[in-house]
Amino acid sequence: MWKYLILLCLLAVAGATAEAADIPNFPKAPVPAAQGNDLPAACLEWTDGCRVCARQKDGSDACSNVGIACILQKARCTRQ
Repeated sequence: MWKYLILLCLLAVAGATAEAADIPNFPKAPVPAAQGNDLPAACLEWTDGCRVCARQKDGSDACSNVGIACILQKARCTRQ
C-alpha cells in the first residue's frame, strides 16, 4: 500500500514540474544579477518580483528560487 502511495506522489511531482516549464512567463534562468538591469553598482540587494538577489562578500551574486506567485518585473534595487 505504501509503495503505491509513494509512487503516486512521485508521479504527481514529476507532472507538476513538467507543467511549470510550459507556463509562458515562468522564468527559466536566474536573474542575470546586476548586469543589464540598470542597477547602480552600489546595489547590494535587488528583486525582479520573482527572486531576491544579493551581492556576496566575494563579489558573486546569489538569488533565491522563484516564488509561487511570480510576476516578473524590471529589476529594482532594494538595499544599497
